[in-house]
Amino acid sequence: MRPTLIDSDIISYFLKNDEDVYGKFIEYLEEYDLLNISIVTYYEVLAGVYHRNASRQLMRFEMIISMCNIIHLTTESIEISAREAARLKRQGITIGTGDMLIAGTALAQGFVLATNNERHFNHINNLEITNWKKG
Repeated sequence: MRPTLIDSDIISYFLKNDEDVYGKFIEYLEEYDLLNISIVTYYEVLAGVYHRNASRQLMRFEMIISMCNIIHLTTESIEISAREAARLKRQGITIGTGDMLIAGTALAQGFVLATNNERHFNHINNLEITNWKKG
């Protein structure tokens, strides 16, 4: 398994006790000391948990965070994201800012991106995707 950045939707599946995703978390942590998430994923998941006032999911997320390396935005990741967003916009393809920033972070760090949102991320050049939801 290659070093991987975990997208917000995969964290959400984990919080909902998805067996496939849980198994991938365990498999990854057997090989690596920490999971990797973008600061954008950290924000997106927290915003969703707070919106739903889901205290049990918040406790699970806090447990996950203790096993995470939170990857911050850099000028390189922002530049990659901006270039890809502009290229896609010229093609008439719109992807949300959060997803673009997560993709740029994965590319800048040389990570594979674990996501179930293949439809959006498949448009991004040179981004390797793995779907932890599909088992």
